[in-house]
Amino acid sequence: MDFANGLINNAIQFGLLIVGLITFYFMLKRDNRKANEEVFSSKLAEIEKFNNLEKRVKLLEQRVDLYDDSIRKELEDIKKLLNDLNKQFHNHLTSNHRS
Repeated sequence: MDFANGLINNAIQFGLLIVGLITFYFMLKRDNRKANEEVFSSKLAEIEKFNNLEKRVKLLEQRVDLYDDSIRKELEDIKKLLNDLNKQFHNHLTSNHRS
């Protein structure tokens, strides 16, 4: 009888040990999934930040291009004015100061 009780107690303890190990395995698996979700979320946030920075850089490049175009136009206008003034001055000198 003692042998049968010992065997039953050992079987119950072994069953509880198996149930505990299975529970522990599923808890670790769930924690790992949670950790993976956190890593995924952080990487997704980094990608979104990078995309936002990339958009800002493109907008800044467009603004610089517009700024460069406006400066180029202003410089061309100034050059044209200087050429016109130079022609007028040359015409003035040739017409009024003949020797």
